[in-house]
Amino acid sequence: MLIDFTVENFRSIKEPMTLSAIAQDRPAVRTSTGPRGKRIIPDDEVAPSFVAEGRNFGLLPALGIFGANASGKSNVILAFDTLLRLIAVGANSHVPAFFSLVAQPFGLDSATRAQPSRFRLRVLSSEMVFDFEIVLDASRILTESLRYSPAGSTRQRLLFERTWDGTHSSYRWKNGKDLAGPHSLLEATLASHEPFLYILLVRFNIPILQSLSSWCRSAWTGTGLGMESFDHKFVAMSLAEIESNKLRDVSNLVRQFDTGISDVEIHKISGDAGTTEGAKYNVIAVHRQNGDEIRWPITQESTGTQRLFVLAYKLLRTIDSSSIVLIDELGSNIHPNITREIVRLFQNPETNPKRAQLIFTSHDNTLQTRNLLRRDQIWFTQKRDDGSTDLYPLTDFHPRNDLAIDKAYLDGRFGAVPILPSEEDLLPRKKAA
Repeated sequence: MLIDFTVENFRSIKEPMTLSAIAQDRPAVRTSTGPRGKRIIPDDEVAPSFVAEGRNFGLLPALGIFGANASGKSNVILAFDTLLRLIAVGANSHVPAFFSLVAQPFGLDSATRAQPSRFRLRVLSSEMVFDFEIVLDASRILTESLRYSPAGSTRQRLLFERTWDGTHSSYRWKNGKDLAGPHSLLEATLASHEPFLYILLVRFNIPILQSLSSWCRSAWTGTGLGMESFDHKFVAMSLAEIESNKLRDVSNLVRQFDTGISDVEIHKISGDAGTTEGAKYNVIAVHRQNGDEIRWPITQESTGTQRLFVLAYKLLRTIDSSSIVLIDELGSNIHPNITREIVRLFQNPETNPKRAQLIFTSHDNTLQTRNLLRRDQIWFTQKRDDGSTDLYPLTDFHPRNDLAIDKAYLDGRFGAVPILPSEEDLLPRKKAA
């Protein structure tokens, strides 16, 4: 499970910003009812935190990030998404130019434009805490390290660390005793843009890293980050060729979202049998009306319905694999009642028994209601005077347990809302004819 993620000097993010999934301890609610007689729901009842065995903290199943347009919400998700892709699929050694897309320093300051980007990820897996950090610029990885704390211990042990030595144009390496083996022979041949962690997770069966490898490789990259076309093709291919047993579950979830679709079919229309190379697939939406079955391509459905098809697969697979899913603009083209049910899928231990996590951004303030998100699950982004992003949790404001967070947010109590001019100044005045 995600413990926390830190990013520095990436796109609109200038200073180090940390998104934490650690549940905050709260005193018991003193009264059972609010000012209007409504029952006050304790945070642990809204969403029980997952107990970290052998640790003194719990972890949250979902985090929501809210803020004005251009405040940096998407960049927080994109930074996390970028790191996960770097770990899970590498930097693509055959196309080094791809690596230049990873390091995107804050561009509104001449000093930061020349500085590297930094990412840090802490994950709890099999009762161990893994701590991965990577610093890079557009040409190479400058430092990369992985440490871990064994079950029941807070003391970190080094797995590996490499640091670029510009004087000798090579890396200085430190390896822990857990990584003594043939993989060390790769150190001299590793390209400067290849993450060593990716090599370890993909090419070697290292027992201590098996649970981390499963979590990283099962994590889903962001929906709504400009990859919608790829997502649709990938989901169609996966359900047709690899996980056909999940198609019924996806169809059921799409139907429960009240889309009018009774079933989903996938047909391979090109490509050789038994291979996905160059294959194309038709996703068919089935409607039942007056005893008849009517079929048409899902591309004829609304944008929201098409997105729900992809989301249904990603959500179900994430929950099944006990991993994490990132969703940018969760409420985009989707009814608020559906987005709330998506969040509840992760909040409820009965529908999320394997401790999967959801990280999302949204403009939908109805998701901030007290019966859906805990106070420590709500985060905000706001643009600073220098154009950089400020990321901070709702708990910084110490809100009462009975406060209507959604209304207070729109009133500007927590910042992270657009500051608009008066109606008279919003548009230029025109003289009457």
